Amino acid sequence: MSKMALLIIDMLDDFFRQQARLAGQRTYLVASISTLAEALLHHGQPVLWVRQAFAPDLHDAFLEMRKHNLHVTIARTDCNL
Repeated sequence: MSKMALLIIDMLDDFFRQQARLAGQRTYLVASISTLAEALLHHGQPVLWVRQAFAPDLHDAFLEMRKHNLHVTIARTDCNL
């Protein structure tokens, strides 16, 4: 049996809130990813969920975020669910 993995990156509320095009497809995208993840798990294949969240003071954020005081995907907020 060949091994494969599903890598899901940055499925975060902030991105849906900030991008109207994504927001309009949210239900479809989330359902599709969930279906795919369930199928791989059912067949014993790994599913990896990666999300990046930054400290509220942005000390660990990208330089551009700090420079423009952009608070996106802040840890321990509803924005990074």
